[in-house]
Amino acid sequence: MRKLLILLFLFITCTAFAAETAFADTLFARGEYYRAITEYYRLILADQDTAYCHAQICKSYLGGGDYEGLLDYLAHSQDPSDHLYKSLAYLKSDRADLAAIINDNPRREERALLFALSNSYMGRFEIAEQTLVQLDHPEQAALKEKLLEINRETAVLKYRKPLVAGALAIVPGLGYAYSGAWQTALSALVTNALLFGTVYELSQNELYFSSSALAVAGLGFYMGNIYGSVNHAAKRNQAIRKQNLDKYLDPLFIELWQVPQE
Repeated sequence: MRKLLILLFLFITCTAFAAETAFADTLFARGEYYRAITEYYRLILADQDTAYCHAQICKSYLGGGDYEGLLDYLAHSQDPSDHLYKSLAYLKSDRADLAAIINDNPRREERALLFALSNSYMGRFEIAEQTLVQLDHPEQAALKEKLLEINRETAVLKYRKPLVAGALAIVPGLGYAYSGAWQTALSALVTNALLFGTVYELSQNELYFSSSALAVAGLGFYMGNIYGSVNHAAKRNQAIRKQNLDKYLDPLFIELWQVPQE
C-alpha cells in the first residue's frame, strides 16, 4: 500500500509539472523563444524543476540567436554543464578565440575537445590536430576521430593567402580580385586611376600644392586598398571555415554532452 501511495504521489507530481511546463514548451516548440524564456523564468521562481527550465532557457537563447543574452544569463553560473552552452555561444558568435581561452585545459577531456574545435574555427588546424592526437580516452575514440576528420576536411578547403592578396594589391584591385571580390576590385582600380591621373594633371599644370594634397589623400587610399585586400582575404577564409564547421556544430554538441563533465 505504501509503495502504491508513493507511486501515486510521483505520478501526480510529474503530471502537475508537465501541466506547468506545457505552455512554455509549446512556445518553445513554436519558435517563440523570448516568450518561452519568460515562462521558464516564472517556473523557476515557482521552484518548478529548475534544472529542466534552466536548460530550456539556454536552448531558447540559442534558438533565438541571442548569444549575448545567453552569455549574460550564464555569467555567474557555476554549473559545469553550462560550460558547453558558453562555448557554443562563443563559436556561433564568431568569437572562437574566447572559446579557446575558456577551454585551454587539456587535463579535462571535454575542454580539450572544445579547445581543438575552437582552434579549427580560427584556422589553427595543426594545433587542433595535435590536441586531438594527444587525447587518449578510449571511451571517446569515435568522437575524437570525428573531430579529426572534420578538422582535416576544413583544413584543405580553398583558402586565399592574405599576404599574397596584399602583395597583389600593389596593382590596385588585383588583391581583391584574388579573393573573388570583383566589384570591389574594379572600384579600387578605377578610383586609384582617377586619383593619380588627377595628381599627374595638376602637377603638369604646375598646381603643386593641389597635386601634393591630392597625392597624400591618394596614397592613403592606395594603402587602404592593400590593407583591405589582406583583410578581405582573411575574412573570406574565416567565412569558409565557419560555414563548413557550423554544419557539424549542433550534432557535435549533442555528443559532447555525453562526455563526463568536471
